[in-house]
Amino acid sequence: MDNTGASEEIADYAETVGPTRRMTRTAGGAEPGDPARAAAAILTALDAERTPLRLPLGSDAIDAVLTHLDAIRSDITTWEKTARDTAYPQ
Repeated sequence: MDNTGASEEIADYAETVGPTRRMTRTAGGAEPGDPARAAAAILTALDAERTPLRLPLGSDAIDAVLTHLDAIRSDITTWEKTARDTAYPQ
């Protein structure tokens, strides 16, 4: 282990895991989110009358979730007729 507590890099995984390992060594403290604000948002959500099942924190998380939802809506819309046609005839 090095002085950061990380295990030694394995050459066979350098191309797949290497970029993530390097990012974690250099990104500490440079994240865009404010942990205190995140904690406050979580506490607010927990105290809400209806606590959300999901609470993406930060613009990047919200954008990622909305993009995913748009993709799901597109897939469902494209295949809606075929999917609905699986019901027994009435």
